Order: sequence, then structure tokens, then C-alpha cells
Amino acid sequence: YVSSTSGVFVEHLRNYSDFITKRINLSQESFVIDIGSNDGTCLSFFKQKNMRVLGVDPAEEVSEIANKGGINTLNDFFNKEVAAKIKSEYGQADLITSHNACAHIDDLRGVIDGVDILMSDESIFVMEVGYFLDVYQNKWFDTIYHEHVDFHTVAPLRELFKPYGMEIFDVERIEPQGGSIRVLVQRKKGRFKIEDNVNNLINLEDEYGLNKLE
Repeated sequence: YVSSTSGVFVEHLRNYSDFITKRINLSQESFVIDIGSNDGTCLSFFKQKNMRVLGVDPAEEVSEIANKGGINTLNDFFNKEVAAKIKSEYGQADLITSHNACAHIDDLRGVIDGVDILMSDESIFVMEVGYFLDVYQNKWFDTIYHEHVDFHTVAPLRELFKPYGMEIFDVERIEPQGGSIRVLVQRKKGRFKIEDNVNNLINLEDEYGLNKLE
């Protein structure tokens, strides 16, 4: 799978780069890391804005494509050990971003361990993942298959970030994957106020019973 083969997804990532640059006030001095960066499509739009970029992806062939295309990419699984190496060599990131990768990761805490290392007090982490509420409402049974090991809703993600001293400050429902969420995370009591979207979606999940095991 190569991100650049989907024109719709390429345009989504282009629009995302414009959106997040304005939303969190990135500049030409900013450093952006992409977890599960694939062929570097997402990072290419930040590079066009003259930002420093670094991708991390475990697939050898797509990492090679990214590096040949001028997107500096580490061919590895992202975890706290890799994050520590990145921090010592490149420093902490202004934006850490991940798009449709976290549904494929069994050890999600291991990823957030790495994010924690790379986040300063001002850094922002953004993860885009398929939204299980959309799967449930629309009976998207064909999104449930062996490569999707996680199915995400907002309420448990909020709990996931708490022990790390992080908080979700905004969530947006977006189109990819038949329905996804864009989750924006900062250090607790960070520079952005917590938007109503967060509690609104958690309440909606409660209404559909998604907080109940059965």
C-alpha cells in the first residue's frame, strides 16, 4: 500500500497540512514527525512549507521510496527506543502526526511512550483513526479484518493519554475510511482550550452504548 496512489487521500493530507499549520501555529522553523509515514506523502506538504520533517515506517520498500523522494525516513517500528534516538539526534517535535496507522498497532501504549519522549510542553500530537461509532452506526463490517487490531472511540483514548500528562483538546469527525476521527492532543493545561467536541462525542458514544462491554 502506497499513500500517493489514492488521489482522494493525497488531497486529504494536503488539506490537513494547511489546517494543522494554522490551527497550532506552525512556522518554517517547525519540526514534524509522522508515525507510519508510508511513502512520505503527508510530510511532503510540510516540507513544501520549508519545515524540517522526519518519517518513521517499518515497511522497507515504501521507506526507500520516501527517502529517494527527499523525505528523511527511518525504516523501523515506532516505539520509545526509536523515539529516544530521534530525540538525541533531532530534538523534540513541534508536531507528531499519524494517519490511519494506529488501527494496525497492537501495542498502542508503546507508541504513546515514544510520543511522550518527543513531546515538549508546546508540542502537539495528532492521530487520525477510523471511528468505531461510524462502523457501528453504518454496519461497516468489512472494516473489521485481520490487519485492524484496534477500533477507536474518544472516551478510552482520553483515558489512554491521562497517565502521560496529556489531554485531548479537540476531536473532529472526518471522511477517510468511511468515517474517522482526528484527535488533537497536548500536554495537560496546554496552550489550547478543550473544545466542546470532545465531550460531545463522548456523550454520543455513551448514547449508543459503546462504553459497555456487551
